[in-house]
Amino acid sequence: MIQVGKDKFLKIKNSLLFMRNLILTSAAWTVILYLIKNVIITIGWFLISLLWKKELLIPQSMRYTVYTIFKILIYAIAVFLTMILWAKYNYKNYYSKNKRKLENLNSDNSTTNLSWKEAVFDVNTKEIKRDNSLE
Repeated sequence: MIQVGKDKFLKIKNSLLFMRNLILTSAAWTVILYLIKNVIITIGWFLISLLWKKELLIPQSMRYTVYTIFKILIYAIAVFLTMILWAKYNYKNYYSKNKRKLENLNSDNSTTNLSWKEAVFDVNTKEIKRDNSLE
């Protein structure tokens, strides 16, 4: 019977050691990747630039690439000008003609007493204490 208890203890000890090693290994890899993330990002951007240079700037299709970039630029300018014209139209026809004013709830600018008050229920005395500081 003593042997069975010892085996359980060893299994628990081994599993705790395994979990500790797993956590420490994960933490170490996290630190390593955090420290070299800029290197990984730089390598990624370099590989993307090589791909773009290879696929985008082909001498045979340079005319088509420039034409496509020009069309995208014209479209972006058209959208930008449409937004500016819509903003000016909206300001002129709606915002500048807005003559509404906010009116006070009370004509004499006094505060009104609220119909509710803050209350605290004391469990020990089983009574409700009302806060009269708002009046």
